[in-house]
Amino acid sequence: MRSALALVVMAGSAVGCTSDVVPEVCPAVGVGDLVITELRGNAGDVDLDRDWVEITNVGGGAVDLRGLHLRLRGLTGAGEDVMLVRSALPIAAAGQVVLGAFDARLLPEFVDYGWQPDFMTVVNKVPSSKHFPTGGILELYACDVLIDRVQWTSLPALGTRSLGLMPPDAGGNDDTAAWCEVASTPGAPNTPCP
Repeated sequence: MRSALALVVMAGSAVGCTSDVVPEVCPAVGVGDLVITELRGNAGDVDLDRDWVEITNVGGGAVDLRGLHLRLRGLTGAGEDVMLVRSALPIAAAGQVVLGAFDARLLPEFVDYGWQPDFMTVVNKVPSSKHFPTGGILELYACDVLIDRVQWTSLPALGTRSLGLMPPDAGGNDDTAAWCEVASTPGAPNTPCP
């Protein structure tokens, strides 16, 4: 009797564990349509002093970034983390959005999308916010297509690493001389580097 009951329970468990596959959403952007224009690393323990990235839409039309992947890793390629924009995130033509290390329910005014719990690391089974490495690589992907990539060797203790190239350009942000350390301007056009 016991073995027959166990067989029924196992059969019921196997049937109850199925789920439908959700198709991947791809933002309607092409290579270079989005440009990483500002990076803020965590420089302190103040609540709002957390990592964030500003993205500018240079593609010519408004787009929803739902489905965009951000891949973060150190300069050696180690420690890759991936963040997925899981809900609607509209960006106007020539507009900016700011994505940051915040819970979606507790966003400061300047942040448009909170990426927690993505970009998380677990130390001693306690999740904590994943910080941008001192030197790192951040890439934007629409499905498997690389849209933009930026690399840095340092982040400022105050202010942000800001692209001073006007207008912003995905090829131009590869040049380290186009970046400078300035006061933060999240969600607003950057100024040329001094």
